[in-house]
Amino acid sequence: MPVTFVIGRAGSGSLVVLGAGSEVTANGYLYVGRAEGGLLAVESQAIVNAGSVGSGAAIGDGNGTLASLTGGLGVLELTTGGTFADSGTLVIGGNGASGLASVDDSLLEATAQIFLGVGSTISGQYYTGTGTLEISDAGTVELAGTAHTGTGIGVGNAAGSNGLVTVTGTASLLNAENNLLDIGNASTGTVMVSQGGSVFAASPGPGYAAIVLGNTPTGAGTLSVDGASSVTAQGALTVGFAGTGTVAITNGASVASIVKR
Repeated sequence: MPVTFVIGRAGSGSLVVLGAGSEVTANGYLYVGRAEGGLLAVESQAIVNAGSVGSGAAIGDGNGTLASLTGGLGVLELTTGGTFADSGTLVIGGNGASGLASVDDSLLEATAQIFLGVGSTISGQYYTGTGTLEISDAGTVELAGTAHTGTGIGVGNAAGSNGLVTVTGTASLLNAENNLLDIGNASTGTVMVSQGGSVFAASPGPGYAAIVLGNTPTGAGTLSVDGASSVTAQGALTVGFAGTGTVAITNGASVASIVKR
């Protein structure tokens, strides 16, 4: 599948989609921020559709074959009812670039997987990524589609990379649905839930956990839940599978691991 949209390849670029009825469709790969800065803003009930089977979108992702196209910053801003729908895999911060996705009173949906902090070897050198996802003001990020027996949402996915997710405010939601939420798979991953935010994940099948912190020996996962916030694992919640896991529950917050029926 060919690249459909590139915003900020070797130069800086921005695309603003504003207002109800405004829509962009990219039936292939969508890249925001490779070697330079890229901004995609989706505001006021506008819609962006990206990806298809075998493709997807990347917010801050260096070129997998050209070292000259690394080091950029990609930013996705969803505000006031904007929608970003990815029919493939969504990468936030990968392969020598940094990515920031903010979802404020809006919806971000991916069909395949979501990875924050992805690394790869480019021209003989290993490049890491840093990915940040901010969910606020009743924003929702959800993983739809068929359940994966591997990672559904990976925060700190590749060695040397970093991933951070914040879920802030009443009705703000990170929803992995029937997929594993993997916090600190092979590197540092952090999920912070506060001010009434919530997180949900369910086991994709028998023998699989719903939430894992510190999945591999190099993984370090941290989950903090504060105040009137909640985290629900429909299935096992594993703290330190083969790596290091830390959970902090403060000021009346709730963390529950319940049987999936």
